[in-house]
Amino acid sequence: MHVRPLFALVPSSVQGVDRLTWCKQLGKKHGNIIFVTLWMVWCVRNNFIFNNHQESTHTSVAKSHSLVNASAKAFSLPSVVSPLAGHQRSVRWFRPADEFVCLNVDGSLLGSNNTAGYDGLLRNRDGEFIWGFYGVAAIQNILYAEIMAIWYGLKLCWERGFRKVFCCSDYLLSVDVTKEGVTTHHRFANEILCIRKLLANDWEVILTHTLREGNACADVLGKLGVNSDSSMVNIYAPSQDLVIPLHDDASGIEFIRE
Repeated sequence: MHVRPLFALVPSSVQGVDRLTWCKQLGKKHGNIIFVTLWMVWCVRNNFIFNNHQESTHTSVAKSHSLVNASAKAFSLPSVVSPLAGHQRSVRWFRPADEFVCLNVDGSLLGSNNTAGYDGLLRNRDGEFIWGFYGVAAIQNILYAEIMAIWYGLKLCWERGFRKVFCCSDYLLSVDVTKEGVTTHHRFANEILCIRKLLANDWEVILTHTLREGNACADVLGKLGVNSDSSMVNIYAPSQDLVIPLHDDASGIEFIRE
């Protein structure tokens, strides 16, 4: 018994065209789902032949759905906005509502030495520094670093008794996967599940996306995270590099973003 190549699942010719042309036409019409489905059928078939494992249809569909979403995000092109079509907007630090504290978190990836880090800081409504943290990430991946920044920041808030937290991240994907959840096949499903379980505790947390200009203080701490050799370093007083950004945020200074 042998494994047939994946391409053998496609007829050598369909409606008078060769299989490569047929695949291109099918891809243009239906997108990447057709190729993900072919790949999944091939994997399931081989798993049954060699491992005698029969996968349920539900599991195969869930895997296919996850792969379609992942490939769409991986190969999508960034949108290009004409400078003439855009407009200026002002950005500033989100001042939390009464009784809330503001947690700004950030992740960083340093390409020169291939290290990733995370960080965050907590402030009251007046912009006064309460505490901060930073650390080096175990996996060199920006999404992982951003997720761990949210995890450690919220975990520290819960452990230290803060029950009304306004959490801001400038990485939209980390906010989306945390709020919406992911399938069990996601690379960082365990970490995201831990955050979602933490959010289910008896407290009020608002997790939102902010632009980088509104996350300037966390961005300063990001340089410490990627250069650290520890997974967690606590900060109880702001460093000299934070003094001016903290003052600007507390004063409500706005930054212009094109």
